[in-house]
Amino acid sequence: MTRDNKLLRLWPHRLVPTRWLLVAGLAVAVRLAVLLLAPSGLAVDTDGYLTLADHLNEYGVYGTGTEPTAYRPPLYVLLLSVVRWLPLTAPVAIGTLHLALGLLTIYVVFRLARDRHSGIAALVAPILVTLDPILLHHSAQVMSETLATCCAALCLACLTRADRQGSLLVMALAGAMLGVSSLCRPNFLAWLIMVAAYLVWTSTRREEQWPWIIALVGACGLALAPWALRNALLLDRPVITTTHGGYTFLLGNNPSFYTYLRKRDWGESWNPNGIIPSRDRALGELDYDRACYQRAWRSIQDEPGMAAWSALVKAGRLWSPLPYRRSVDESIASRVARYATAGWYSIVFALAIWGVWSQRLCIGKSPWVWVVLMCLAWTAVHAFYWSNLRMRAPLVPGLALLAAAGVASLLISWKNISQRHPV
Repeated sequence: MTRDNKLLRLWPHRLVPTRWLLVAGLAVAVRLAVLLLAPSGLAVDTDGYLTLADHLNEYGVYGTGTEPTAYRPPLYVLLLSVVRWLPLTAPVAIGTLHLALGLLTIYVVFRLARDRHSGIAALVAPILVTLDPILLHHSAQVMSETLATCCAALCLACLTRADRQGSLLVMALAGAMLGVSSLCRPNFLAWLIMVAAYLVWTSTRREEQWPWIIALVGACGLALAPWALRNALLLDRPVITTTHGGYTFLLGNNPSFYTYLRKRDWGESWNPNGIIPSRDRALGELDYDRACYQRAWRSIQDEPGMAAWSALVKAGRLWSPLPYRRSVDESIASRVARYATAGWYSIVFALAIWGVWSQRLCIGKSPWVWVVLMCLAWTAVHAFYWSNLRMRAPLVPGLALLAAAGVASLLISWKNISQRHPV
């Protein structure tokens, strides 16, 4: 048989699975539609990521003017600075980056799901990621949700492969990936701590896991070292992630927010304008970060009861299926979109919960244990720091895998019932 005939026999089932082509086509069509329908979103630099990237390209300084900064984690900014070298307008370049990151995320989830399930159930997870409302909305925004979700999927894949192969090298790769991902969202460090703690706990039964722990934590430290060293040299403090933490910690722990929680009406939103002090350049970035933390801890000490209630509220907002109302005069279209989003996530959550139940006997095994630990890490972080629905974006791949497990369990149950009671 000739080489060409062999390739024809392999295509597409071996080289490129037909199901992946279908999912990829759907993903490209949906993401492009969102980008084309909301082109203005990529022209608004809400969090200053694009400004930092352009300044870095033009002056070689990660900051403003000649002043370096660590206020924003660097990974997303560095990727923006790379795509800005392309001969494209800023919205097109950013849209291309987000499209590529989205496809990579969906492919990784597709591979993870295919390793666990077959048939329709294997397609559930990548399709849920493809159509996820949070990811679709923020794919047309100059924000880091798309990158953070891709990082989460890659971390899940690395941890799963390391557990399956028992490979120190792959576990070190997982640690490095978690470290790099922390330069997008510091939450990944909390996830790393929980993964390491889990490995320490299970090491009482499997002593050979200690090299895994060393490889995981050591590789993460190496990945974070250049950024920490840069900050030690330029800011006189080895900041390992960001100096934005004090602001977000104070945002969720202050007297005004506590008062709002006591007296709010249903659907009323809290406006932090004028409550949280703006960054004072005379004060300095590090001093501002420290001052915000001090004010937040003072609020917690003054009202510990409200601080505890605030933690529950912030954790609830992280997991809320319903996006909060942005304005009192909400349009009908916005209200329909919010409740449609709530319906979507209610179904996904129900399937994910059923997936946890169906996998309860092996919930301590890969990949389920990593997904559960990730959800716990995000919940713990956002019980203290500011929280809303979009910060759940990196959890979408894991939740989609759990939902796929739920669908697989329901399909098996339906098949068994059909066999017992044929029509």
